[in-house]
Amino acid sequence: TPPRKPLIAAVEGWALADTQKNKQKLTGKLNSGEARAIRINKPVALSNKGGIITILDETGLKVDGVSYTKAQASNPGWTIVF
Repeated sequence: TPPRKPLIAAVEGWALADTQKNKQKLTGKLNSGEARAIRINKPVALSNKGGIITILDETGLKVDGVSYTKAQASNPGWTIVF
C-alpha cells in the first residue's frame, strides 16, 4: 500500500451527539492520525449504562460514530479508547 498524504481536517462547526441527540460543538483542526481527548459538557451526557457517540459534520450529517457497553462504562473516570 502506498503511503498516504497527510491530511488536516477542520472540525469547526462539527459536533458530538449523545444517545439522546444532545450536541456539543467541536472547534479547531485535526492532523492525520491525531488523537484528542474531548471534555464532555452539558447538555451532552454519556450514560454509565452504555450508549452511542456520533460525530456530525457542519451540515448535521453523520461522519462517524461509536457505541460503548455498560461493562465499558462501569468504571467512572476511566478512559475508553475508540
